[in-house]
Amino acid sequence: MVETDVVGVPDNEAPSIDRSLITSSAANGSGGISTSSFSRDTGGDGLAGRVTTQVVNPIDDIGPAGGAVTRSGSSDRPSRSREEIELVFDRNKGAIFALYNRALRLNPALEGKLVLSLTIEPNGVVSSCEVVSSELGDEELETKLAQRVLLFQFEAKDVEVITTTKPIDFFPA
Repeated sequence: MVETDVVGVPDNEAPSIDRSLITSSAANGSGGISTSSFSRDTGGDGLAGRVTTQVVNPIDDIGPAGGAVTRSGSSDRPSRSREEIELVFDRNKGAIFALYNRALRLNPALEGKLVLSLTIEPNGVVSSCEVVSSELGDEELETKLAQRVLLFQFEAKDVEVITTTKPIDFFPA
């Protein structure tokens, strides 16, 4: 047992702790910061003495970003949206990557970007698909991927025939 010495308390008497000192001022609060005087008499002309610089945009005369959109078709029919094309590729992603994964078993270092050019008819059929560029270096896989894209089915719509490119990145997981 360790004996403690408390100044002013006899050894035979236990010291008493007055906990009421701790809790007695807890309900009073700190008083906070008075901010009412900060929002009065501010005047409202704090920026009046400031000088501003007008910036002239040198590309205002160029037109919309990416240039003007032009149509090459002869009808007034709409075209397929990029979003619609991406959705069909997303639905068929499993088939595309199944081909890639099979080729990856033979060549574990197989990776890169493949760019396909495909033509979609108004009835939703992909009438042509060819490899524009490829970093894969596997001609057999590239041919199989292009043949698989020919099997894609888009929604039949009253739209023009569209030829577009689609890049696909292949990286081992």
